[in-house]
Amino acid sequence: MADTPGGLEFPEGYHLWPKPVQEQWLQELHALYFPQLRWWEKAETTEEDSGPRPSQLPPDHPKHHLPDLQGNSCGCQGNSDWYIWLLLTGRGWGKTKTGANWVLEMALSKPGIHVGICAPTYEAVRSICIEGESGLIAEARRNNVAIEDYNKNRQEITLANGSKIRGFSAEKPDSIRGENLSYCWFDELAMIRYFQFYHEGLMPALRRGEHPRMVITTTPKRIRLLRDLLTDAENEAETGVHLTKGHSSENRHFAKRQREALERKYQGTYMLKQELEGELVGEVDGALFPLEMFNEFRVFPDKDELPQWRRVVVALDPATTSSDSSDESGICVAAEGADGDFYVLEDCSGRYGPDQQMRVVAEAYYRHSADCVVGEVNMTGDYMRALLNTVDPNIPLRNVHGMKGKVARAQGPSSLFMQGRVHMVGDNFQKMEEQLSAMTESDDRSRMHDDRADAAIWALLHLAGSNQGDWGIVYGFRDCTGCGARVNEDKDQRCPNCGKEVTPIPPKHAGGRPAKEPWSAAYLRTCPNGHTYTPKERSCPTCAPSPENYIARALSMSSGSGGGRFGYAGRDILRGRRI
Repeated sequence: MADTPGGLEFPEGYHLWPKPVQEQWLQELHALYFPQLRWWEKAETTEEDSGPRPSQLPPDHPKHHLPDLQGNSCGCQGNSDWYIWLLLTGRGWGKTKTGANWVLEMALSKPGIHVGICAPTYEAVRSICIEGESGLIAEARRNNVAIEDYNKNRQEITLANGSKIRGFSAEKPDSIRGENLSYCWFDELAMIRYFQFYHEGLMPALRRGEHPRMVITTTPKRIRLLRDLLTDAENEAETGVHLTKGHSSENRHFAKRQREALERKYQGTYMLKQELEGELVGEVDGALFPLEMFNEFRVFPDKDELPQWRRVVVALDPATTSSDSSDESGICVAAEGADGDFYVLEDCSGRYGPDQQMRVVAEAYYRHSADCVVGEVNMTGDYMRALLNTVDPNIPLRNVHGMKGKVARAQGPSSLFMQGRVHMVGDNFQKMEEQLSAMTESDDRSRMHDDRADAAIWALLHLAGSNQGDWGIVYGFRDCTGCGARVNEDKDQRCPNCGKEVTPIPPKHAGGRPAKEPWSAAYLRTCPNGHTYTPKERSCPTCAPSPENYIARALSMSSGSGGGRFGYAGRDILRGRRI
């Protein structure tokens, strides 16, 4: 009989054992003499199954501050008393693997504790953090960590020591209320929709044990929550927020050819610094629509109470061709609320043929019960009216001409935006927001394809009453309450005409100017109960909805089109429906 690696002989009768029993005995023997190390215990190598780089170990690990094999390091001296570990790195750095292994180590450190995993969406929690290639289950198998149970419905994993690891989606701010967590891993924090999930749900739930801790792994995005964490990291001794930055190139297993291709593609853009170098890119100097402010004033129909719309318009910045290399047709739906603010409702932009373009506009017009369509006719002239008539001759069209540069047109809407009076309804405006945020005072953008932004600006200009209403209030001018003369509340202490003291009116929004009654208010009707409504309504939609109003709402809820009985595809949308 041959000896085992430890010098022991095989048991008597080994050759008579069933083969599965022999294999199990060999596996147990191999595990005894060659125990499998967990990821943290492995040394860093150039192989695929390498251990962690020092910066992938937590701040209280004795190796955290050391350089890796390529000479990269966190640049700190470690911190044994950290509270939040913020990993701000580029794509492919190894954030998910780092977070998953940290969760496993924490769950194994104490029996019967609860550890949380948070991500922007339910799908991200499941497919990336738990079941992904570098997720929790895959890392547990690689590290020989036994999983006793996995409840997919609750997204809950139970380990052999009784510790539970449960996933939470940031889509619902209250989903984590009532939990008692000792540790938590938050993946892609910068992508969450509701900041209340972090402030009001997660942070109070992280409360068990003497030292509850959280690891945040994210690619940087320009949001206030992330900027606040970076500010706290500057005062690490008091806040306990430890920052680790990383470049995608630190991961030697990131395909070099692919990384170089991405670097060439993003060269000279903020995407290179943000997505690959892991840097939080600041705002463009002189930006008319700072990107971070979109989230500050964003509203959601299912969460926020929206006002009644005074007017709704569909703005169109048409493209003259529809090939793959053509510009997009900018189509934006916006509304003026009864509170004097402006709301961007939908971005329908895309590459469309001439006829399809008008069908999209018509569908948006009826879906949102709009008042008119605003179309830029610099390139199309009378053809826009003729083309829209072929789809629906009853849609009112207002032609506008772009006589000034894009930035000059955007000055008025930009002032309203900086006051917090322009709100994006929902978060489906990524391309439009990127185009708007790229507009600066020193760049006329004449050669840029800002079609979505142009449509939004035309919509806001029309709703705010450009060349019809009073833009003076945007720049601090108003009428003197004594004589009616023009005064500037920022510069004038007394009216130059009558001498009456100029007292600034408290702003409606923090940091902004007071909302002045728009000119469209003169056309509103008032019911006996005091509700105001637009002239297009036969009766008050709150007290006595008209049959047309009721049918339009019912059709909108049942079909999503909001149009007439027949859709523009020629299909009878009432056929087979019970209303």
